[in-house]
Amino acid sequence: MTGQLTRTSLWLAAILFAAVPVMGQTVYVWTNNAADNDFTNLNNWYQEGTTTLPTVPFTATDNLLVEKDGTDKAVLSSATLGRWLRAGWYPGTIGLIEVVSGGQADLSNSIYLGYDATAVGTLNIMGGVVNANSSYTTIGGLGQASLTISSGSLSTNRMNMGHEASGSGVLEVSGTGSLYIDNYLSGNLGDSTVRLIGSTASFQINDDLTADAQGTNLFEFQLDGANGVGTGIVVTNVIDLAANAQVDVSFLGASVNGTYTLMSTTGTFTDNTGGSLLTAASVTAGWSYAIVDDAGTKKLQVTLGSGYHPGDANGDGLVNLSDLQILGDNWQSTTAGWAEADFTGDNVVNLADLQILGDNWGFGTGPDVSFDEALAQVAIPEPASLCMLLLGGLLATLRRRGG
Repeated sequence: MTGQLTRTSLWLAAILFAAVPVMGQTVYVWTNNAADNDFTNLNNWYQEGTTTLPTVPFTATDNLLVEKDGTDKAVLSSATLGRWLRAGWYPGTIGLIEVVSGGQADLSNSIYLGYDATAVGTLNIMGGVVNANSSYTTIGGLGQASLTISSGSLSTNRMNMGHEASGSGVLEVSGTGSLYIDNYLSGNLGDSTVRLIGSTASFQINDDLTADAQGTNLFEFQLDGANGVGTGIVVTNVIDLAANAQVDVSFLGASVNGTYTLMSTTGTFTDNTGGSLLTAASVTAGWSYAIVDDAGTKKLQVTLGSGYHPGDANGDGLVNLSDLQILGDNWQSTTAGWAEADFTGDNVVNLADLQILGDNWGFGTGPDVSFDEALAQVAIPEPASLCMLLLGGLLATLRRRGG
C-alpha cells in the first residue's frame, strides 16, 4: 500500500471500528436507576441489548454510553476505567457527563460527543482528571456537542470538532482548567467554537492547530485584565487558520489597554484571512492584530489602543459622563457606530453597550460622578419599563466601581 492516509480517512476508520462490536468488548448504557447520578454505581448501568447489570468495575475494554441529562446526568467523582466514553450517540438523545473533584477517567481509547445528527453530547470537567490518549476525541460528529474544562484536566491524543457539515462543537477552557492535546486539534466541515477564558487556564497542543476552509471556525478569547489569557493557546508545530476563521476578543471585566498574545507556535503560523481575522465587533471595539516573530516563536498578538477604549465613545481617553450622555442620546439606535456608543459592533445601542460603559466607568481618570449619579442625570428613553428592570441588576454590580 502506498501513500498516506488523510486525517479524514483515519477518523472515519476509527469511527467505523468503534461502531462495530469487537470480541471481548461490552457496551454499557447509563440509566441512573439508582437516582444518585453516581457514574461508578453499577446499578446505574445495563449491558446494551439486555437488562443485565454490570457485576464488576468497568475495565479498559468497556464502552460507556450516556444518553440522559438534567436530573439524570452522570457525575463522576471517583476513579473508573473504560474504552470509549460517549454522550449523545443515537438519534434524538441528549447525554450529559460531569467530572468533579476526585473523579478520574482513564480511557484506553477516547471520547465521542454528539454522534448522530439529532443527538447532543456534553462533557463538563469541573475537577478531577480525564485521560484519553489513544485515539480521537470528537466534539460534534454529525450532531451537537460541548466540552468545557473549568477545573481539573483533560489529556487526549487528537481532537476533531464539527467533523461533518451538520456537526457543531464548542470547546471551552476556563478557570484553572487544563487541556493537553498530544497530537492535533482540527476544526473540520461543520461549526467549531474554541473559547479560552481568563489568565489561569492552560491550553497546549503538541502538534498542529488547523481550521478547515469548509467549516466555520471561531476562536473566542476573554481576557482577564492586564494578564490577558496567560500564555494563550500554545502550539508546538503548525497553526493554519482558514480564510473564514475568526478571532473574537473581549474582557471579563474592565478593559486594560495593551498588547496580548492569544496563540503562539515555534513552528509555522499561516493566516489565510488576508488581514481580516478579527471579528467585526473586535475591530469596532478598537482591536488590531499582528503575527510577530519573537525569537523564533510566532505569536498572534492583539492590541487595544487608548483612543478606542471600550466605553469611550468620544475618543478622549476617558470613560465618563460625556460618554454616557452620547449613549443616552443614541439609545435604541439601530444604525449606530462607535461614536454613537455602539461598543459591541452590532449597530444597536442598548443595555449591552451600557454594561460595557459601566464596566469601564472612570477609565483614564477618577470618575466625575459615580455611575448611579450619572444615570440619574442622563435620560434613557423608552422602553423605560424594561430598561429600569434591567438597570436594577446592573446598578448592583456597578456601584462598587463608581461609588
